Amino acid sequence: FEFLYSAGFLCGVVWWLRAETKASLINQIYCPGLLIGWAWIVFVPYHLFKTRGLRALLPLLALFGSYFVAYLVTVVLYLIFQPVVIADP
Repeated sequence: FEFLYSAGFLCGVVWWLRAETKASLINQIYCPGLLIGWAWIVFVPYHLFKTRGLRALLPLLALFGSYFVAYLVTVVLYLIFQPVVIADP
């Protein structure tokens, strides 16, 4: 599952970047898979601001908002479903 998640995420971002380079005047990056694998958290916001200007704030808020909401849901589910351990005195 972890492999499929990582591969799917990287392929999705690389396909998105390739579609973006066809629609804009930005040159295609060299070896997009390696760059996205290591620095997607920096490169995706940079690319959005370079191609969209201030209109990039909405997709960035959606990206980071979904990340933090998923993290919060994970913590809440962990706290709900973790087994309660009662220590014997």
